[in-house]
Amino acid sequence: MMDKVIGILSKYNLCDSCLGRQFATIEIDLTNREKGHILKAATLMIIYEEIVKGDKEKTSILKNIVATGFKEAGVLYEKICEKKKLEKRECFICKGIMEKCEDLISDILYLEKIYDFDNFLIGNKVPEDILYKEDLIRLEFKLKYGESIKRELNRTFRRILQNKFGKEYNSNNPDIVIIVNWIKGGYEIQVSPLYIYGKYRKYVRGLPQTKWFRKSNLSTYKRSIEEIIGKYFLKITEGVSYKFHGGGREDVDVRTLGNGRPFILEIMYPRKRHLDLKSIEKRINKYANGLIEVFDLKYSSKLMVQRIKKMAEISIKTYHAIIDIEGTISDEDISKIEKTFRNIMIEQWTPLRVIKRRGNKLRKKQVYNIKAKKISESKLDLLIKCQGGLYVKELIHGDNDRTKPNISSVIGKKVVKIELDVVNIEEI
Repeated sequence: MMDKVIGILSKYNLCDSCLGRQFATIEIDLTNREKGHILKAATLMIIYEEIVKGDKEKTSILKNIVATGFKEAGVLYEKICEKKKLEKRECFICKGIMEKCEDLISDILYLEKIYDFDNFLIGNKVPEDILYKEDLIRLEFKLKYGESIKRELNRTFRRILQNKFGKEYNSNNPDIVIIVNWIKGGYEIQVSPLYIYGKYRKYVRGLPQTKWFRKSNLSTYKRSIEEIIGKYFLKITEGVSYKFHGGGREDVDVRTLGNGRPFILEIMYPRKRHLDLKSIEKRINKYANGLIEVFDLKYSSKLMVQRIKKMAEISIKTYHAIIDIEGTISDEDISKIEKTFRNIMIEQWTPLRVIKRRGNKLRKKQVYNIKAKKISESKLDLLIKCQGGLYVKELIHGDNDRTKPNISSVIGKKVVKIELDVVNIEEI
């Protein structure tokens, strides 16, 4: 191995870290910098006698080692060769990068004053010519024990920052990602979104779940559930923007009562993560002034966003509807409704009212049961238990028979008015 070390040092000016890194996987409990230092010291011991005898080749190696900033070699050079001190030269591989790590640490530590985070991930962007030079030396000297400079840089920063921050290193789901950019200089950060799970009840009609825009890019409604919840969280977290992910959605004129509808708020680039969710819950509800109520707020994840969207399509939902019929409702009508809509598969084409936005598609959804009660000669009270994703209004009025079977066609009477509420959403 020492023959290869001497060969490298006779030709290339390498700092301690870059020399030691070529033998990184040799199992010794030392850093690459410490390995490189020891290898240079061992080289000096091996070539010492030849240098004293005036061997020019070995003296040239000594000069190369001196030029790497190795102090002991400098002392030896001045003593034996009786010449002036040599100037330190830039490392052939890293161009001084390995010695600049500490300089960046103080800048990176300032992040803790700007952002809340419990864990982090560190990465490094390294110029291609550095990677090329390292590969060149390994090929030339047939080195097989090395590791990449990126790996060493990542490990170095990780160790220092863990100690300085007092925070965990997380390679799977970090709160913040720090990218040290050795190509452009400085560093970049990527702040992971903050996910807040909760439920809401909607107590009024005419309030959309998310912001609606006309073609003129003006909002159709003054407020939405998304804005009531999202804007408050954005202010508290000092984030940049947010996305509202609902576990399904109700129509603008439909209320959501009972156990509420699940949602996740995704906040981009939050500065604050450590939140008093109970206090925020109370403040949002006060701000909402009876329009909605949020509850069960807790921290969540990106995986839960996917889960609540999938669950919305298959979870069992219960709706309460008050409907007005053209004509008179009979006991036979009630019996037909309850018998027909018992564990039945409904076939629905995309409703005409949303077909421009969603495209024409056939959906098959289960209705488990409907309980019907006569309120007056032309008014029915319905409790509908069905699979998520069913268009309930169309189940009632038929949508020109695009939903089959439907309540209107079963009783042979036109539905003229529907008041609908979501009263239960079963969580799987």
